[in-house]
Amino acid sequence: MIALKISRITTLAEDIRGLTLVRPDGGELPSFAPGAHIDLRLSDDLVRQYSLINDGAKAPSCYQVGVARDPHSRGGSAFVHDHLSKEMEIRVSAPRNHFPLVEDARNYVFIAGGIGITPIYAMARWCAARGKSWKLAYATRTAGRCAFRDELRAFGQAHLHHDDEGKGVLDLAPYLETPAVGTHLFCCGPQPLMTAVKDATANWPVGSVHFEWFSAPAAASTANEPFEVVLHRSGQRLSVRSDQTLLAALRDAGVPIASVCAEGVCGTCETPVIAGEIDHRDQVLTEDEKATGKTMMVCCSRSRGTLVLDL
Repeated sequence: MIALKISRITTLAEDIRGLTLVRPDGGELPSFAPGAHIDLRLSDDLVRQYSLINDGAKAPSCYQVGVARDPHSRGGSAFVHDHLSKEMEIRVSAPRNHFPLVEDARNYVFIAGGIGITPIYAMARWCAARGKSWKLAYATRTAGRCAFRDELRAFGQAHLHHDDEGKGVLDLAPYLETPAVGTHLFCCGPQPLMTAVKDATANWPVGSVHFEWFSAPAAASTANEPFEVVLHRSGQRLSVRSDQTLLAALRDAGVPIASVCAEGVCGTCETPVIAGEIDHRDQVLTEDEKATGKTMMVCCSRSRGTLVLDL
């Protein structure tokens, strides 16, 4: 991680703060593509991930993120809103991208809800700058909580929906019709919206629908079975109980594994696998990536039988 200074704090919408982070010496930062995020180390035991919203293609001079105050915050959003101020320094990771834009798609459909607009906004701007074919539906509870409202209104392809205007929930049907060849859909927002989109696009071509989850969706109850883990490099052998995560077993054995979300949505704990039948339960890896069996998220995924990790 590197130390960056907060050079600017803005109000993007009601209860949504925008942070601009720069090097104290004014130097350039590592580049990134739309969909990327950074980790903010807010305190020794509080690390949170936020999507980058600015253009980062060519050695950017800053990182910009948007953070909504969450009434059910686990500490991250409340800390950003209540404790961060201009000129403060915080530790920031290099950008990572588990929600990459497919840059050679013919058409793009973007669906966002609430603060889920942050990665989608960067994608829409990328498309607009390159003359791509795209459309966006962005839903918020109120007009006041609509981030980037003026900027998005300037795009004819962006539809802004506010529940408080008496229209009810966003009608997704026009955006989820059978897609034209080469169409890719990107969705980020609250779990009900994401689940509705996922269910409605079940017949879309494999690999054409992409999600970034804030939290893991409710899954069908699956009984956890105990399993054995072999750490290839050290030869150490561990037993993972049915009431224990693989991450917890590794940490109990003194193996340092970084983790932020602890529910398979951030990708921080991705660990290389040498052998074993993985029971993937994350929302980060694609179906093709899961099928290869090369990596797993140890915070939530398990194994059917003995697992060999490249640790």
